[in-house]
Amino acid sequence: MTEKPVTVGQSKDDVISSDPACPAYELNFCHALTKLAHEDPSLGLRFKERTIAARRPIWRARDQVEGVPAICQGWAVTSLTLSDGRRQILSILLPGDLIAGQLILQPVCPVSVEAVSDLHYRSFNRDAVITALRRHPALIDML
Repeated sequence: MTEKPVTVGQSKDDVISSDPACPAYELNFCHALTKLAHEDPSLGLRFKERTIAARRPIWRARDQVEGVPAICQGWAVTSLTLSDGRRQILSILLPGDLIAGQLILQPVCPVSVEAVSDLHYRSFNRDAVITALRRHPALIDML
């Protein structure tokens, strides 16, 4: 897993247009938060970018997760392990999707998450995301 922290001090063009591979980038929550990081620095919105190889677990159910992650490039699946040991796939995640909406409110991942293809994601700091949602209620429509 590689990590590339991004700070608000970077050029707006460097960060805002850093995801040309995401076809839905202009329309999604990730883009809106990235844009807000520059338009309203008082929010303290910062993010880290990570890359995961295909077919690798990202988190297991009940893992502690730092931040609110959104997929930039690649595919992932969320799943639960059933009592008989089988795995139930709950959702397929594509670029622009939040990995788990519950992570906005709590740091515990409710599901297991695995990269299907090589995956690149951005993880925003949780407290700043909550503040952004309070100050900019239109963001809720993007969830």
